Amino acid sequence: MSVEIAGLKLLQFLSTTEHCSGEDIARALGYSRSAVWKQIEALRNLGVPVLAVAGKGYRLEAPVELLDTAAIERSLPDGEKVHLNSIEVLPVVDSTNAELKRRAYSNPHGVALLAERQTAGRGRHGRAWFSPLARNIYCSLGWRFEIGVAELAPLPLLLALAASDALSALGHASHAIKWPNDLLSGGQKLGGCLVEVQGDANGPCDAILGVGINVRMPPGTDGSETI
Repeated sequence: MSVEIAGLKLLQFLSTTEHCSGEDIARALGYSRSAVWKQIEALRNLGVPVLAVAGKGYRLEAPVELLDTAAIERSLPDGEKVHLNSIEVLPVVDSTNAELKRRAYSNPHGVALLAERQTAGRGRHGRAWFSPLARNIYCSLGWRFEIGVAELAPLPLLLALAASDALSALGHASHAIKWPNDLLSGGQKLGGCLVEVQGDANGPCDAILGVGINVRMPPGTDGSETI
């Protein structure tokens, strides 16, 4: 079992209010005591603050909300569900855009892919995108267009506008778009969009539309894509 998968199981078990002993965790999850300790340390190394109190056990310093495929599907209006073929959440991936590109042979149209962590997330011009575990939103959507590459030039800006509209609908009004496809809040990087297109000049074209939104960045980071 990978560190991320084991760590996510442990995250689901830990609470922000109640301490849980290593022995109880080991019994509930079927780990050894040493494996519990290693997973606690692995979570800390991935930026998840886990507190330990002698005689009491472990608890989370702050809430962690994991992505839930069923909950995401329930939240979508019926009129939008019909356009999606699938929604998938991965525990860890190099980047959601890269994973959809690898799946191009299986037709990624209408496929939404999210991840709890990226190990090689990318922004514009190949810049690294800091993608800690269970902190932010990393999402890519595959879509086929029956038009040519040149006609899709406005797509990055349109994606940024769509992301901005979604944030506004959720009550986050104090943000702005930095041309052409970055989202800022209070002068800090809130999110960014990355569109990659492959196809013919006259169409069709396959596009991968990636969106990263900083939700709970760890202390000491500035939310930019160059951390």
